[in-house]
Amino acid sequence: GGWPEVLFRANEWKNTNAFGNNPQILAILDRDSKKDLPTVLHEHPEYRSVLYSFLPVQSMEKFYMEKLYPTIDKALEEAINSSIFENFDIANAIRLFHPTTPPSKNDKNGKNLYNAIVQSLPAEGKTEDDLVHFTIDFISATPEYIELRDFIKNNL
Repeated sequence: GGWPEVLFRANEWKNTNAFGNNPQILAILDRDSKKDLPTVLHEHPEYRSVLYSFLPVQSMEKFYMEKLYPTIDKALEEAINSSIFENFDIANAIRLFHPTTPPSKNDKNGKNLYNAIVQSLPAEGKTEDDLVHFTIDFISATPEYIELRDFIKNNL
């Protein structure tokens, strides 16, 4: 259902007291939904009562696509190679799963590239959870992350 479904569910749970009387429900949306949010709120004014904020990145897939293709962000490369890809660097992982076709040719949203990264994790003894935790640590100093952290802190 995507992110509008998240707002629908949050609104439904809040209005039906699914989690007790007057529950605090926060919806955390991908950052790329921010541009379409006014339209959805206009079409569904009932969602306006939902507390929401945005992830510090558009999505995990788009974050890695932006940072790794076509040019690899050197700070990310160094950090991910020292904590996730200790035996096999990220550039090799990308080439292994995209040996002939550039990842972005048919991968506008980064899902294929992200899946290639995830599929290479077991060879490193890592999981997708490890990648998610790494990503959070990597972006934790960004203004978007601080905005989300403060939103959660102030609303729970």
